[in-house]
Amino acid sequence: MKHEICLLSEGLAPQALAVFAALDYDSTLDADAFARLTTGDTTSLQSLRLAAISGTAMTGFAVGCVRDDALVVKFLAVDPHWQRRGIGSALLHRLEDEARSMGLSRATVGGVGPNYFYPGVDLRLTPALSFLWRHGYETDRVARVDMHVDLATTDLATTEAERDYALQEITIRRMAAVDVDAIAALGAIQSTAFATEVRVAAENHPVSAFIALAGVRPVAFAVYGVTGKNRFGPTYTHPEHRRRGLGRLLLRLCLRDLRDQGWQDAEISWAGPVDYYARAIGAVVHKAYWVFTKQLDSAVGRQT
Repeated sequence: MKHEICLLSEGLAPQALAVFAALDYDSTLDADAFARLTTGDTTSLQSLRLAAISGTAMTGFAVGCVRDDALVVKFLAVDPHWQRRGIGSALLHRLEDEARSMGLSRATVGGVGPNYFYPGVDLRLTPALSFLWRHGYETDRVARVDMHVDLATTDLATTEAERDYALQEITIRRMAAVDVDAIAALGAIQSTAFATEVRVAAENHPVSAFIALAGVRPVAFAVYGVTGKNRFGPTYTHPEHRRRGLGRLLLRLCLRDLRDQGWQDAEISWAGPVDYYARAIGAVVHKAYWVFTKQLDSAVGRQT
């Protein structure tokens, strides 16, 4: 059966989510989060949100965006019952052609904040790795990792630390609406993605961010529930206040919030200081990802 590539509209989002669910990869991604990453992503051009239709069935979808003058393929999925029929290739080629029409000469497959699905291509997904190599993509094999936290057994006590900070006139609390602009500005010191993700956390119920204030000045924050319901990050502490345990305290508050909501485990998303998280909360690496790139002015590996 022939397949047609069309734009992934808001009305098609439920079918795309069904394709995603059929992959049986991540059960935590609900309709709201999926919409935010696809049709609701204001950083993704409509021409880079695609669906593959065969008859009346959606058989696959792809979502891309532009970052630093490059195409970023955020996610590409083909329903397991429709794989090995050229649908994934058709979606990828359409994204690449759209990028070329914009004058872009490079493509990346992986996570780039804000609004990313995952940090890269999961190394356990051998068919996905092979697919990208066949289509001319390369990787430096530098891994990005997620870490797992067992919320049932991890020590998430904060009372003593909060009392100590109160004596130092540092206030620890959940972020309020009045804080959002200032906390986003603090996050922007690290990256614009951090600032955006702070604002996403402010829209969650409850607000999924905890902050530290020295007087009225924000000096640290930690966020969860942005890249996934039970995923922690980003977090940032102003350099003047580092190595004082603020980050660990805010991390524990976020994880305790997740536990109180009924989660049995959590993920540290795109974990940077692996040793820090291992020591602070006993987190362990459980997923690793590679990022793939390709020069679009080369037709090497292109198949139809």
